[in-house]
Amino acid sequence: QLSLTADSLFKNRYEMLSLRQLNKAIDSLDKNNRQFENRVRIELMPYLPFIKTLDKSKGATTDPRSAASAAREKPLIPDSARLLVADQTLTYASSAKTALESLSNEYLTRRKELRLHLIEWHNKFTMSLAVLVLFLIGAPLGSIVRRGGIGTPVVFAVLFFVFFFLLNNFGRKFVKEDVLLPFTGMWLATLILVPVGLFLIY
Repeated sequence: QLSLTADSLFKNRYEMLSLRQLNKAIDSLDKNNRQFENRVRIELMPYLPFIKTLDKSKGATTDPRSAASAAREKPLIPDSARLLVADQTLTYASSAKTALESLSNEYLTRRKELRLHLIEWHNKFTMSLAVLVLFLIGAPLGSIVRRGGIGTPVVFAVLFFVFFFLLNNFGRKFVKEDVLLPFTGMWLATLILVPVGLFLIY
């Protein structure tokens, strides 16, 4: 009576894709993100019309004291209209905030999806090279069995493996949280332990 999940349900998940499929998916996601950024600029322009006039104020040499005195003499908004303007401003700001939050959440989701694909792409190489990286450390440790007995190199080998495991997990987590770039986070353990292995071999 067990209801099995169809194999095709997860076939498009990034964990299930080959290297060629990941390349295609990453290219499509990157292209879609650029199109989304252009669409966001168009959609937000009605809420931010002052952007068009920012460059026009360059080089202005208005004395702030004269501007303040002019504002005291003649208010920009009459007293009778201030309440109406304030209500309209709050409504306008609320609409702009809602639009910004919605687009921001969608943008973060798109960026995270791209990062997950990049993580899996780099993972194809880092996990393959992990065997060689740990071999560079394990081989010289095995050569000191005669000196310190079998316990000493085993303890050091386990420590290096745990260190590699933690670095790899931390790097992956930092990439997921958008703290590190995918290349830096996924290759962190390899870049640190390869020099250690070469030193031990020497």
